[in-house]
Amino acid sequence: MAIGTPVISGSYFQAPSVPTFVDDVSFALDSSYPALGYPGLPLALQKALAGAYSQGQSARAIVEILTPVDLSGYVVAWDAVNQTVRLFASNSTSALAEVATGTNLSTITLRLRILSQ
Repeated sequence: MAIGTPVISGSYFQAPSVPTFVDDVSFALDSSYPALGYPGLPLALQKALAGAYSQGQSARAIVEILTPVDLSGYVVAWDAVNQTVRLFASNSTSALAEVATGTNLSTITLRLRILSQ
């Protein structure tokens, strides 16, 4: 019940009044989708980015926006209250419904663009 290790394929920095980072990230899902989504994205990003900078910038942990790049047919949402990545899929009535708890998503790799500070 955890997301896989993020793979950073691009990382960009812009300096408005508050530094903003843009990271292209992909990560594998697992065999048991947890209730309320996958926790731990900020911590996983911190670990993945910790060695990416040689000039002493601290890894960021505040996820502001998740932008889908390749979602394998799912709709992704960042739940800021619970700090989780939630996945939704269309059901038989064409409405979006959250993926059922326990669903095997181990064949899915999500690609996202994450804006953070």
